[in-house]
Amino acid sequence: MQTNDIVVKNQIKTIQPERELFERPKIKAVIRKVDYSLWKVFARYHYLTQEMNRSAVCYCIFVDGQPVSFIGITHFPHAQVKNIKRVTRGVTLPDWQGLGVAFKLAYPVISAYISLGFRIRAYPAHPSFIRSFQHHPDVWKMVKSPGVKKTWNGSKPTAKIKWNTGTMLSRQCAVFEYIGPKMEDKITANKLINSKKGQ
Repeated sequence: MQTNDIVVKNQIKTIQPERELFERPKIKAVIRKVDYSLWKVFARYHYLTQEMNRSAVCYCIFVDGQPVSFIGITHFPHAQVKNIKRVTRGVTLPDWQGLGVAFKLAYPVISAYISLGFRIRAYPAHPSFIRSFQHHPDVWKMVKSPGVKKTWNGSKPTAKIKWNTGTMLSRQCAVFEYIGPKMEDKITANKLINSKKGQ
């Protein structure tokens, strides 16, 4: 254990196939702020690109000391609002997919940012990811539907333009803003967000 680790204890729900019940094992995991270089472990499993903004602040969830899921947080540049961060490059290694590990990593990290006064947005493009966000309306509010871009004139939208696919700037992503709970313990939130990498 390192100084600013956050321990995640997870009892994953029982699944029920047609005739049998299987109890999935308990998972004790640790969330840690990590160096950008760890992205290379996850990059080839991302569904869009192996590139990631060098300014991303990186977090990883570890099980038995092994990295299993990764998330990056970048600043969202805005002319008027200065406290928006965005989720980027969420990846879970194949052997751990389908267990909900990605959200077990994302929620503590995001709630820590909220506790410190930031807003968090996510920009999923893959239909299955968009559905995952839509299944949690108490936590994620859809700000923009996928595939539609609004142009503005003053304070009113003037037109809706279909986005083209093929580039990072024009992919048909949706926009969700986190509206869930914040981390109540600001000391823990501060340790996670403002600690040095690997501490």
